Amino acid sequence: SFFSETVFRIDKSSILKFPKSLDGYTLIGVHSWNSGLIKMNKNWEINHKLTSTIIIKNNQAVVKITQPYMNAFRDTEINIDDNTSVYFDTSNLSVIKLNNKIYRLEHFDIISFFLISNISH
Repeated sequence: SFFSETVFRIDKSSILKFPKSLDGYTLIGVHSWNSGLIKMNKNWEINHKLTSTIIIKNNQAVVKITQPYMNAFRDTEINIDDNTSVYFDTSNLSVIKLNNKIYRLEHFDIISFFLISNISH
C-alpha cells in the first residue's frame, strides 16, 4: 500500500471505550480500511459486496456504521460520554454465497476516529 497507517481490528471479542478525557467531544466520522490487514480477494465482485458493521453506543443513542471491504470514510454524529463504546455488530455478519462458496467478513478495521470538541466561543 502507498499509505502507512495503523489498523485496529474490531471483531466479536472487541469492545472499545473512549477515555474519560474525551467526554464532551463529538464523534463526527470513522475512517476504515477493512482490507488493510488481509489480502484482497482477486474477485472484485466479492470485494464490493463484503461489508461489516460496528455499533457506537452512548447513554442516549446507538449508531450503526456499515463499511465496505475497501478504504472508506463514514460521517456520523454522536456525543462521547462516560458510557460510549464501540463494538462489532454480530447480528449483521456479511455473508455472500458465490459459486457455491461462502464469503464472510467478521471484522471491522478502524484507521481513525474524527472528533471535535464542543468549545463555544
